Amino acid sequence: MLSVPARSEEGRFDRCVAIVTGAGGGLGRATAALLAAEGASVACVDIQAAAADHTAGALRAAGRTATTHQCDVSDPTAVRRTVDHIAGELGRPTVLCNIAAIQQWSHTTELAFDDWNRIISINLTGTFLMCQAALPYLSDGGGSIVNVASSAGLSALPYDAAYCASKAGVLMLTRSLAIEFASSRVRVNAVAPGAWTPRCST
Repeated sequence: MLSVPARSEEGRFDRCVAIVTGAGGGLGRATAALLAAEGASVACVDIQAAAADHTAGALRAAGRTATTHQCDVSDPTAVRRTVDHIAGELGRPTVLCNIAAIQQWSHTTELAFDDWNRIISINLTGTFLMCQAALPYLSDGGGSIVNVASSAGLSALPYDAAYCASKAGVLMLTRSLAIEFASSRVRVNAVAPGAWTPRCST
């Protein structure tokens, strides 16, 4: 059950159109809810249409503006079509949050080539494709991109080579885009969350 925050009095994202990938669950769902609480119209993008619709439906039930978009972020045609559709339906996108990602723990010598490609294509290529499709809109008046990397892209983990490589790539992609589009008033940032380990009392 998605808990939708109360409407913020500040309305920091009033009149903004925000695209959130991976909006069907976890960080993506929470991000969509927070953006909506701050006044954004939120496009909930996920490869699982039912999950995205669950998020968007909960936001609409709380009086927010939200739409559902099924999209495989590793498919360039689907990405461009989805972003263009969002722009036509909600207006010019001003915020993009790239959160869609997958992870698979595996001994490197046993990691199938198809699995390597799938992780890279969603986590890194998918982030690139979403940025590439959204940047023409963001550049036309300014905007913001937030890419979700990972602490695994900063400090490597064993049995997680593909994921670590993909998230390190997201960090460098972010830096490159930030420099390239600074003059277009587009802010490009990354966050690198890590696993939460609860404290144990003794």
